[in-house]
Amino acid sequence: FADGEKIVSAMTLDPRAMVPPTLLAVSRRGYGLRFATNAHMEVTTKAGRRYAKPGQGDEMLGVVPCNDGDVVVAATRDSHVLHCKADEIAKLEGPGRGVTVIKTEEDDMVIGFISGLK
Repeated sequence: FADGEKIVSAMTLDPRAMVPPTLLAVSRRGYGLRFATNAHMEVTTKAGRRYAKPGQGDEMLGVVPCNDGDVVVAATRDSHVLHCKADEIAKLEGPGRGVTVIKTEEDDMVIGFISGLK
């Protein structure tokens, strides 16, 4: 987009598709947040709705469905891996930066993450 934003994930919000109640987002610098899907179900203006406010020089890597009992695994380019319980990652009511899921050095970044059953 002209303003520098990117699409990092897409999913249907059709109720027939069993939409997950909570989503998880992780940034390249290792910050993560969970947020409720229902806040994003209504039709929006062309500006859309924000779910995150990444810091300067950071960007969101992706968004995946997430349940409270899930385990989250994140990996960095320098081969560091961390796993934690999903409910240890803050669930935000509005857009925010989130919490540190995995610490990264200045020259490192998160390259992938996943959420699922143990």
